[in-house]
Amino acid sequence: MGGGRGDHGIDHAGGEGPLIGSFTDSAGNFLNNLIMGQFVGVPAGKVTFNASGAIVGALRLESPDVEGIHLATNGATFTATNITMSNATTLDGNTNLGTTGGPILFSSTLDGGNHNLNFVAGPGTVTFVGAVTNIGTGTGAAIAIASIGLVDFQSTVAGNSGIRSTGSLGSTKFSGDVTLASSGTASIFDGSVNFDGMTWSGSNGLTVNGAATLSSGAVSLNSNGGAILFASTLNGVNQNLTIDSGSGTLTIDSGSGTATFQGALTNMGTGSGAAITLASTGLVDFQSTVIGAGGIDSSMASGSTKFQDSVTLASSGTGSTFEGAVNFDGMSWSGFDGLTVNGAATLSSGAVSLNSNGGAILFASTLDGGSQNLSIDSGSGTATL
Repeated sequence: MGGGRGDHGIDHAGGEGPLIGSFTDSAGNFLNNLIMGQFVGVPAGKVTFNASGAIVGALRLESPDVEGIHLATNGATFTATNITMSNATTLDGNTNLGTTGGPILFSSTLDGGNHNLNFVAGPGTVTFVGAVTNIGTGTGAAIAIASIGLVDFQSTVAGNSGIRSTGSLGSTKFSGDVTLASSGTASIFDGSVNFDGMTWSGSNGLTVNGAATLSSGAVSLNSNGGAILFASTLNGVNQNLTIDSGSGTLTIDSGSGTATFQGALTNMGTGSGAAITLASTGLVDFQSTVIGAGGIDSSMASGSTKFQDSVTLASSGTGSTFEGAVNFDGMSWSGFDGLTVNGAATLSSGAVSLNSNGGAILFASTLDGGSQNLSIDSGSGTATL
């Protein structure tokens, strides 16, 4: 490796420690733009970009050492056409990476080392193949995403604060469980999100401003008392959804004190068991239509549910049961396998039609008609008020 200013235009300080492993661009050329740090523990390649800069072409880092790649930009931003980490990678400082439209690939695990990761990827796909662990300092977003492409987490994610994605044209996919500790920073996604048969446990809130999709398996979202916001549509793709917002809200406006789906819910449920399971002591407000295969189960007596548009639920053998209060707000309900409201029921804003398609209908507590008309069709089933 030559000293001085290399082919890529960033000074190389060759005397700051030897390079262990192979750090090359996509053509196999040694890079002369690396400021090498000292070894940590057993010998391992440690790469520090101590000034913002860019290379023309792809950056590929790999190391034959068992500890893999140690990477940091220490607040600077490093940009290349595309970036590949070929080994297990550890962040040794807060790290900012960017591409000029190409992909970013972490081919193995990423140990955040309790540091934040920020990246800008344009339309290129960002892929995390292995588990992401120890990500985030606990201050600000553990992972900050600015991309109009797909960010694909193929394994588990464990961090010390929320994830922030600012690209409204971008998308994020989670195929493994996500566990985020409380830090005061919520997870917010301005683009679409695919929850791919996984469990989310986070704090300080979860907001999806773009379209949300469930795929490949049941999804469980637990906000540990924080607000959950779906600001657009939710396509269940025939998967079951469990929501536990504790004493927090499931909401389109975290300041409104309500818990709401603003957009339509479609294709909810597998057809086995409850299509939607609610375990919240706050209000869950469905402001648009709900279509699913299976009932809706709300297990908290202190919680409440509001339906502002039509609900259409196919038969799964599981009826709909609400332990808390329910507000039927000028809408029609068509479901199977029974409808039970154990809390106080209210009609509001318009006439309400309830059709159980032969299943039993039970109002176990009070029913306040709100000066609205109520039509009940239980077919051969029993209707009890």
